[in-house]
Amino acid sequence: MTTGFTKYTAFDLLSELDADNRDYMKSSNKAPTPPIPNISKMKMKKKMKKKMKKKMKKKKKMKKKMKKKMKKKMKKNAMQGVYVM
Repeated sequence: MTTGFTKYTAFDLLSELDADNRDYMKSSNKAPTPPIPNISKMKMKKKMKKKMKKKMKKKKKMKKKMKKKMKKKMKKNAMQGVYVM
């Protein structure tokens, strides 16, 4: 039974992986210089994150308020015997 695929044994695949790892190890022996972070960019990111958090908090608060309002409205309507959906 022959297929169009090249027959690989587990050993072949393992040795290939091993070779890849060896190459990687060779290249990673020389420690690359870490990129110097752009401080102003970092500050901007931090500021944006803070802003987003604040916005999300506000949104959450508003949603809660709206839910409360709706519940109150529903209760009021139920008391009057009016069911508005």
